[in-house]
Amino acid sequence: MPRYPLDRRERDIPGASRDVLDSMRNPYNDTYKHGLFMSHPPYSGAFAGKEGRFVFGDREIRYKFKDAHSLSWFLPGAGGGWQDEYYECFESSSKNLFFLFHERSDAIPPASRSFAIDLDNNKVTMLYCTIGNEDYTNQDTDIMPYFGYADWYDGAEPPQELHHFTNELTRKAVLWRINTWILIHYYTSKQYFANQVMIGQDGLFATEPARHVKLRDKVTLFYWREMSATGGMGADIMDFNTMTAVGIWYGGGVGFKQANAFQREDGKFLSVDDLIRFEQIASERGERAAMEAMGVDLSERSIDILSV
Repeated sequence: MPRYPLDRRERDIPGASRDVLDSMRNPYNDTYKHGLFMSHPPYSGAFAGKEGRFVFGDREIRYKFKDAHSLSWFLPGAGGGWQDEYYECFESSSKNLFFLFHERSDAIPPASRSFAIDLDNNKVTMLYCTIGNEDYTNQDTDIMPYFGYADWYDGAEPPQELHHFTNELTRKAVLWRINTWILIHYYTSKQYFANQVMIGQDGLFATEPARHVKLRDKVTLFYWREMSATGGMGADIMDFNTMTAVGIWYGGGVGFKQANAFQREDGKFLSVDDLIRFEQIASERGERAAMEAMGVDLSERSIDILSV
């Protein structure tokens, strides 16, 4: 990803690489505890009992999914063999399209794998995320995408085309609701987006590196580095047919590690006229009134947090 305009290396380094590694291996917090104000999607056991391999060009990863949360993957080479990991899987609102996540507990630097897996055509995209980025800080993530397919040893032919990057959302704006969080995404270019979060007196506005991967018609895998916070990775399958999404936020630093699954429950494309109207109402009557004017169904918890 390109360098963020505000160079984070000028900030205080959050901790030595060894301290970050130790914290990722022995965090003080519950790594998979639901994130603050986030709503957790239901787990899926769609892969329980499956065996197969994910193929990305000349690279492949062999998997055995023991049950809904336990898997083994094969590490080749000396000292390798089958590695056991905990995993989480969620079905998107697009049938047979899944988001699957697991950490690599053996990895130095700390790492995880996130997958968008389409069982209708066996296409797979993997996001390989490591913690520690020489362009930023020791707790910032670095995200590498891989496009490939799943072979379930059933004789099925590999797909002729794979997932790929898309610019279809460039210059579009979407208002999203994630439980108590209300925010607007401005997809400003193919490599950045601006995130406006409606919280507190003044809210939060940040520009962050991000990409979209086309999975199906009006369905994308969106991933970004959260530069306004601790540099973690956000990734989710966005279904613009239903305006919903499922995914995970992954990151860590000195004393903590997080792998918080979340879902977007509702969304709406905003036109230029919508944005102008939003800003006018927000300046005159506040953000809550502006969001209601956009058709957002504010829950009691949302109302409470917006009045902070």
